[in-house]
Amino acid sequence: MKGNQKPRNVQDSFKNTPPTAMGICFVPKQEENANLIDDILNALPKAGKENSDGGFGGKKNPLEAEWKWKSKPLPRAPKSGPEIFDVTKYGAKNDGSSESTKAFLDTWKDACSYSGDSWFVVPEGEFLLGEVEFEGPCSKGVQVEIRGTVKAVEDPSKYTEKSWIMFRHVDGLNISGGGTLDGQGELAWKKNSECKVCDMLAVSLKLIGVTNAFVRQIYLVNSKAFNMHITDCKRIHIYDVKITSPEESPNTDGIHISTSTGIKVTDSFIGVGDDCVSIGDGTKSILVTRVICGPGHGISIGSLGKAEKEEPVSNINPPSKVKLSNIVYKNIRGTSFTKLAVNILCSEDYPCEDVHMSDIDLAYQNPEMTAASMCSNIKVTTSGKQNPPLCTHLPS
Repeated sequence: MKGNQKPRNVQDSFKNTPPTAMGICFVPKQEENANLIDDILNALPKAGKENSDGGFGGKKNPLEAEWKWKSKPLPRAPKSGPEIFDVTKYGAKNDGSSESTKAFLDTWKDACSYSGDSWFVVPEGEFLLGEVEFEGPCSKGVQVEIRGTVKAVEDPSKYTEKSWIMFRHVDGLNISGGGTLDGQGELAWKKNSECKVCDMLAVSLKLIGVTNAFVRQIYLVNSKAFNMHITDCKRIHIYDVKITSPEESPNTDGIHISTSTGIKVTDSFIGVGDDCVSIGDGTKSILVTRVICGPGHGISIGSLGKAEKEEPVSNINPPSKVKLSNIVYKNIRGTSFTKLAVNILCSEDYPCEDVHMSDIDLAYQNPEMTAASMCSNIKVTTSGKQNPPLCTHLPS
């Protein structure tokens, strides 16, 4: 790709998914996809001991230092042209201390309304940014190129929408550039540790009603709450992304997905204080593959069934009110900090169906003890290694 040529359509990225080293895949239960699970499983390589990693004990994942972008750097925006919208041209300061919220919003307004494909550029340097909402629809696709470091205003009380950077109702959004979104969450984590009933804190990057989008080659660090939240979206591909927050930081899920369809998370590193990837209600056709996770709670399908009108996680779900089906766990390996390494508890009224577990190898951090597995109300098939043996413990 040269100049302002756009990346290939996000829909193409779903056509030929390459083999995976570890992952979880959710596929729709439709007649034409009857053999899709078998095709996916046959394409995946076998798990091996050489790729296993241990517990971290509060330290960084040793694989973090070795992690690099999996794909070549993307072409940068042209230096000049009517399609280039640079935040510094609108008054943003890259000194790390002057708040540039208005300049970012003014830049977005012009980039979004430009008659052709446009570039929203954040150049090198440090930018201090408050709560922003980048609203669509836009005239054409927008390439958001973040080269520098964007730092969030620290005070959690300054965020009325409980998100820091939000993109809403944009089609053809691409976020990249190799830069960093720093949520500066330390103050927020401290306040959360002191409260009994805590308010939801600001998500670093939130996509609402976004379609046909890529998020790639950026860093997200130290979010106040979720690092990334994808909701009411369709056809989003997140890859070559590195997300980190301290192991002790509360509720800092790497990527949370809800009420969305056709979401891929691939070739990324996630080390956080909560779930690496969490999947909420109303989600369909989700693929998570070749993701290094740790520290973190792994890939979670949970916190469902609390609200009366939650939608099925077609191709996923839990307690009581939501239906889970067509789920593949493949090549999951590592070390569990708790003895219960696998915990699949589904509703008695709506049991989980069409679940396949293949090549699972999870050791307990205490080498003198074995990990355990608990299941209830699940229809599951297995293949390959199962460590711990599946469903050997019944819920009390």
